[in-house]
Amino acid sequence: MNRLYTPARGPGSVWLLAVFLTCAWGFAAPADAGGSTTRKAAAKAEVQKAQVHYKLGRFDEALEAYSRAYELFNAPALLFNIGQCHKNLRDFERAIFFFEGYLREESNPNPRTRALAQELIAESRVEIERRRAAVAAASKAAATASSGSASSVAAMFGAPAVAPTASSLLLDRGEASPTVKPLTHRWWFWTALGAGAIVLAGGALAYYASGQGATFQAGTVGVLDRR
Repeated sequence: MNRLYTPARGPGSVWLLAVFLTCAWGFAAPADAGGSTTRKAAAKAEVQKAQVHYKLGRFDEALEAYSRAYELFNAPALLFNIGQCHKNLRDFERAIFFFEGYLREESNPNPRTRALAQELIAESRVEIERRRAAVAAASKAAATASSGSASSVAAMFGAPAVAPTASSLLLDRGEASPTVKPLTHRWWFWTALGAGAIVLAGGALAYYASGQGATFQAGTVGVLDRR
């Protein structure tokens, strides 16, 4: 049966499960045909190096050592430690993956350790959601800043000029739009009318002066010959 060591959780520290390889993996047992004793010894050495790296905050190096140890000997507790390394490296998706792997692979986990793994999974999910919210807020702030910058430029240099229309161009040049004047407003109309009246009046005077003004041809409607 594997024995797990759980140190006290103090301020700024994290839980870490360290496998006692000497007791748990039976190093005192005779070597089998597959050379498992050699692999266990190598795994024990990797775990010892990983623990030193972890305590010194070198989580990348601890992750590599724990991963090599698991490749040599598939102890579920090592999955928990690998998850802790990912969590400290703020790779929360990978941390959840290994914590869940520990819960799945450990056939008879310590109740306290199981509860701890579930707690760390919940914490990691909260961090993932917080990160997504921060990214969304940053994107919204960038869009707002971009819009505000465009508005300030427009306020400083003025809004873009509107393309002038044909009518506005005529007004700007002082040109009135062409209109057609009626005939009664044109000078030549009244001049021609006056000249015609003079001609008609002169012709009528000449006609009556010749003595023929009272003579009409017979048969004209409404006119009688009174001679």
